[in-house]
Amino acid sequence: DLLVISIIDDGNGFSLEKLNELREGCFKSKHSDKHIGIWNVFQRLRLHFGDQAEILFNNSEDQGARVTLIIPVQLGIGEVHHV
Repeated sequence: DLLVISIIDDGNGFSLEKLNELREGCFKSKHSDKHIGIWNVFQRLRLHFGDQAEILFNNSEDQGARVTLIIPVQLGIGEVHHV
């Protein structure tokens, strides 16, 4: 029961260096001015969903960048958890 959101562009994709940097989680620390937008999204996901939410970084098959958010769906009777 996961919501998967993929954001894809048709540009050149991430460089190998940038892709490795993002995958290693450099955005998980606010001690850097780099990736502040990704850090904000990551922190909000962690506040709402803990370790169950993920952000994945890849290059799509067409060589564009792909960022995927994986968010658990939390349903109750007649209720949906909105972020």
